[in-house]
Amino acid sequence: MTMITLAAVAAAMLCLLALPSRALGDTVGGAARVPPTLRFRPDVTELSAATQRREGVDSGWAPAGTITDHDHMGQWGNAVCALDDVDGDGFGDMLVGLIRDDDGGSGYGSVLVLMLEAGGNVKAQQKITTGVGLTSGATLSLAVDDWFGNSVAGMTDWDGDGVPEAAVTARQDDDAGDAAGAVWLLFLTATGEARATY
Repeated sequence: MTMITLAAVAAAMLCLLALPSRALGDTVGGAARVPPTLRFRPDVTELSAATQRREGVDSGWAPAGTITDHDHMGQWGNAVCALDDVDGDGFGDMLVGLIRDDDGGSGYGSVLVLMLEAGGNVKAQQKITTGVGLTSGATLSLAVDDWFGNSVAGMTDWDGDGVPEAAVTARQDDDAGDAAGAVWLLFLTATGEARATY
């Protein structure tokens, strides 16, 4: 079973607490707002395969099967970072890597864009990998064991559309030589999809 590590949880919380006040918001109806406790469903503060939705039983943070064995979610804290507000609700969001995810192909890897709400709950998520989470003609040309999502970083809104961008490494990418690695730049939409990649 793939589980997020303590280091990844700590990194996530530090990133969230470090978000600018405009991301977390300063007040709600004039009352001071405290930083949220990160929760992936009301009773769970762990993001893992174990806390996914159990079909017909409860409502988890993501559909069952989003994370599977050997996805290496969070990569020991390296692949967890804060994103500025993706969906425009006034709250900072989060990017998490699953470096061995096989949804696009064997060991291609992926990232999850997690949209958070006021209480810290994950209200929506979007996976991005080859053939998944891409829109407006965007492509992501990954190959076997590229390990896309090994490291992630939230970036500024380069194109002025009000949505932050992201940088994601593919640690084992072979395009420039054996395991030379690569960095992908993802221009995100308000629903967490990538509309352009470089």
